[in-house]
Amino acid sequence: MLQFSGNYTMRKSPRFQSYRRKMPHIIPEDSTLVITSRLHGSIPKEIMLQLKNERQKRIAEVKKEIEEKKYSEMIAMLKLRDAHKLYDKHFNEILDKAEYGPTWLAQPEIAKITVDALHHFAGERYTLVCHTVMSNHIHFILKDLDRPLADIMKSIKWFSSRKSNEILDRTGETFWDAESYDHFIRGHNDLINQINYILNNPVEANLVSSIDEWAYNYLNEDYWDLVNYSG
Repeated sequence: MLQFSGNYTMRKSPRFQSYRRKMPHIIPEDSTLVITSRLHGSIPKEIMLQLKNERQKRIAEVKKEIEEKKYSEMIAMLKLRDAHKLYDKHFNEILDKAEYGPTWLAQPEIAKITVDALHHFAGERYTLVCHTVMSNHIHFILKDLDRPLADIMKSIKWFSSRKSNEILDRTGETFWDAESYDHFIRGHNDLINQINYILNNPVEANLVSSIDEWAYNYLNEDYWDLVNYSG
């Protein structure tokens, strides 16, 4: 069942947030972020490496074509964006198939812990726009962050992993993958696309026939008018 919310208290984010994962990461002021976190082991290392190598190969090809001035700067930017989109598409397809690693989030108790972690500081440290919880990963959108994203992710993962591991009798073991995958949303149309992609994830995975049938879908009421209910 699609969950709805009331209004939240907004807090202004700092002008820029910068943190270091494997590479420096800068988030512009007032960004709205779409984030994917997956369970540790949900994609084998060799497959992740293959995906990243394919992306880097395509990016290198586009950059070479740019140097050879085969097309305009605008077209070049679109081609670079397409290389990243293709990586994201393959990445999400692998997660949706859930052929590798644990699927602990399919257990209602574990899914609820993750939902509770996402909502715990909603309206205080950030605005939670929407989320879905799948068997081995979560997608969600945040905005109005009042602190660095790295701190928010650390809090969400620490709480949910500790509580989940207690239930799974695997205290102290790695639950979430260390990396979360995020990008800032570019404009209103991108926001619409991202919200609908997230809420339709369980529909596309043939788990339900409508977004409002999935117990772990959530949408902030301020964004109800952006949802396409056709599935």
